[in-house]
Amino acid sequence: MPFEKPEFQPRIIPKEEFFAKAEALTEEDLRELGLGKKEPKESKEVASPVLRASWKNPENQNEREIEIDIQKDIQIFDKIYSENLGIKIDQKEIASIWNRNFESMKKEIEAYGYDTVLIVPDNLPSEEIVNQKVIETMDEGAGKGAVNKTYQSSNFKEGGSFAGVRNSEKQKYRIILTKGEQNIYETNDPLLKATLGKNIKGLTGLTEPEIADRIQRGEELPINFKTTISGKETEVMAEGLSLSEYMIFQRSYFEKNKKHLDEKGWTWLTKSLSGSRVVLAAWYPGDRQLAVDADVPGRADDGLGLRLSRSFSS
Repeated sequence: MPFEKPEFQPRIIPKEEFFAKAEALTEEDLRELGLGKKEPKESKEVASPVLRASWKNPENQNEREIEIDIQKDIQIFDKIYSENLGIKIDQKEIASIWNRNFESMKKEIEAYGYDTVLIVPDNLPSEEIVNQKVIETMDEGAGKGAVNKTYQSSNFKEGGSFAGVRNSEKQKYRIILTKGEQNIYETNDPLLKATLGKNIKGLTGLTEPEIADRIQRGEELPINFKTTISGKETEVMAEGLSLSEYMIFQRSYFEKNKKHLDEKGWTWLTKSLSGSRVVLAAWYPGDRQLAVDADVPGRADDGLGLRLSRSFSS
């Protein structure tokens, strides 16, 4: 007797059972069925390479148009890192940070007038190596040649010199916004001028015990203070720089301008600590060298300020 194929009888699934099965599907199941979200492809391309923003100076109400081209900055820092430290910039990671934080960076520029970018990789060597290979290899040209070795104060040496520096921020890829003023001491920028003469308490709004505790723990000293500009109270909420970031900034500024930052006056580097002290730095033009110091949080003088910044990461 010939085999007869049984007639197919479709089973109607109750609505409740159908939705229960659908909810149990994972993202991987959905992708196999062609229904799930596609995994985004990583790209080193930036959505918009140029960021344009307007900053109104709170002192005179003048507006300044600021433009940052991240692709040009990537080329500048890639050259600095590859030639001096043998580090290749991960352009995909920089593009990711730039794209993800584009609007936030624009708001920071509109609020504080940041006009300069620093790109920091996640594999910087020690401060000592950065000093030797990024700072002490600067060549000032005919008749001068390479700069002199970095001056280290007795306080800085007492804290262990470069090897004793403790940073409040872990290494990771970052885009840092800051201001490209050569000398804070002679600046016309009202926000930078407001940092002059302030000790760490005045810059952070923290109490002395809170500052001492943060230094002991190696924690961040956030910048948070109020100042009066043209009769109006202005709140400043920002970050400082670390010693390594500052040295990278010194080199990039020199590459662009053939001059050095802070040839007049000093800047606190609130992300770097030395023992119970906070690191600060300047450039000695007569001695043609970077100068690194560390001092108690209560130090304040008219020639000491802070380079405001804001960092962004993934």
